Amino acid sequence: MQVASFFGLVVAAPVLIAQVWCFLAPGLHEDERKYAVPFILLAALAFALGVAFAYYVVLPFTVPILLSFLGEAATGFLSIGRYIGNLIMLMGVFGIMFELPVVAFLLARIGLIRAPMLVATRRYAIVILLVLAAAMSPSGDPFNFALVAGPLLVLYEVSIIVVRFAQRPERRDAPEPDPL
Repeated sequence: MQVASFFGLVVAAPVLIAQVWCFLAPGLHEDERKYAVPFILLAALAFALGVAFAYYVVLPFTVPILLSFLGEAATGFLSIGRYIGNLIMLMGVFGIMFELPVVAFLLARIGLIRAPMLVATRRYAIVILLVLAAAMSPSGDPFNFALVAGPLLVLYEVSIIVVRFAQRPERRDAPEPDPL
């Protein structure tokens, strides 16, 4: 059921995106519409990169470590349902995690965040990201923690760079003319 649901969502995604676009497009200005297609393509690419990273980098290291916790006396019996469920969950989490720069771009274009703010709060962001990485890592060992925390920290730094390019220039109030 999980595999069928996952692939059903993947197959239905273009239709869902088209429906959301048909709902949002009438409320957007022309200059806002021109960013929609690149934004959607970059979001899909970022999600795909996150899924590929999870599948090709994280998973090959995670599964043997998880199986090593069983010890030599026990034999690891993985149910295929549980394995696929964990695989889909891990790939989904990494896919969402790789959306951080795309969301940062969107928030910068709206004007909610600026690069100096992200740089100034970097210490707090690192602590929060490390706590999130500890919660998301599949086991308690430091290696798997690093496999999750490393990309999160790199994605935060990439987000700072993306925000620098995406942020709107600050409006400077025009000086009032001299009344005399």
